[in-house]
Amino acid sequence: MKHQLTKHLFLSAFVMITGNLILACDEGEIPVIPRDAGTVPTDSGTSNPNIVRTVETRNPFGDTAMSSNLLVDGDFELTGRSEQMPWVAFTNSGQATLNYATGGQCKSGVRCASIAAGTQLVGYFASPKSGTMTGALWVRPDSGNCDDVQAHVLDLNDQNGSFVASFTVSMQDPQGWCSLKADIPNMAEKQPAIYVAPIDGMQGSARIDDGVVLPAPSTQSFHARSQIQPSSTERTRVRFIAEWIRAHRRF
Repeated sequence: MKHQLTKHLFLSAFVMITGNLILACDEGEIPVIPRDAGTVPTDSGTSNPNIVRTVETRNPFGDTAMSSNLLVDGDFELTGRSEQMPWVAFTNSGQATLNYATGGQCKSGVRCASIAAGTQLVGYFASPKSGTMTGALWVRPDSGNCDDVQAHVLDLNDQNGSFVASFTVSMQDPQGWCSLKADIPNMAEKQPAIYVAPIDGMQGSARIDDGVVLPAPSTQSFHARSQIQPSSTERTRVRFIAEWIRAHRRF
């Protein structure tokens, strides 16, 4: 009786975990799950009975293909949740704890930032001594609307709180990740940073990942895209963040 009860509980648990049907079997036989007993929805919303699971390979150091990346930590693999880190989160009260998503929720690597409305993100990058740069960043708002997240380039030493360049949406992939691109002028002798902010009223959160800033080819000239000028509220917010960083960062 005890053996039968144990076997029944085990099979019940197996059904709950796998979500598949288990064929009836005689005593001593091993239950077999039929190949088409369960289906897995694909990205397009249809079901494919031949797909059991999807396996991804992720590098815990992030996307290392761009060895000349000027962004200090484009994949958030080296950034902690607070203190003096390559990426810093802010609210109206000052520096905030940076929240993360992990694994398959991210675009690359095993970690990515997760921010909600009312939180801004600042990430440091370097500038070459001469020449312009190109910037790329992936964002994934829960709303599915790429315009719910704005990204700009700042000089943190600029006391006016203005934008040096702005990212624009270039495409959105089937998983909802939005590719943002920017042309960035030379910022030698300045304190360059990427500023990421969800729009007011954005529902849910937005994931940020796989940022890259690269020197532009010597044959490419800087093409100033139409930049979004800060509103008075944004300008005040940017000034507050820049002043806070200048006052609290040791390096």
